[in-house]
Amino acid sequence: MYDFGSLAMTDEEMTRFLTERPRYVALASLRKDGSPLVTPVGYLFEDGCFSLTSAPDRALSRRLRRDPRVSLAIFTDDWPVKFVLVAGLAEEIDDPGLAITRRKHRWMMDHVPGIDHEAFERNHLSLGRSVFRVRLTPGNYASSDSTKAENIELEVSTLPGERARARV
Repeated sequence: MYDFGSLAMTDEEMTRFLTERPRYVALASLRKDGSPLVTPVGYLFEDGCFSLTSAPDRALSRRLRRDPRVSLAIFTDDWPVKFVLVAGLAEEIDDPGLAITRRKHRWMMDHVPGIDHEAFERNHLSLGRSVFRVRLTPGNYASSDSTKAENIELEVSTLPGERARARV
């Protein structure tokens, strides 16, 4: 995996980034013909693992069972950018009582004002859920935090046709 040197997050910084607020992961999985398909998926990050869920008979679940190789990208959508990249295997795991699934959905949805968690879960879980775990292992992930960069010049658009230089 890549080495971003001084921009790399420590393990503590990376865990904080992955758990500070709900984010989606861009999950790349492989179709039958070998071509990649990227899907936005909610996740739960615990104990160095990403837990991803899908209905058992959905295309995502079928793809991961057929070929568990995946790539994940979790990132901010503004500057300065922070991101984590992972290349690993999605292992289907048991989820007794849907405990992992419920923790993931509560974490992802707690910030949504006025949501009726019970009604949401009844509806969302009515199809059942499969849980796939992607583990962080030495060498299968990389991270970058642009706030660690010093004296980065970037161009900032101000008005159409104009550019201004800013130091971050």
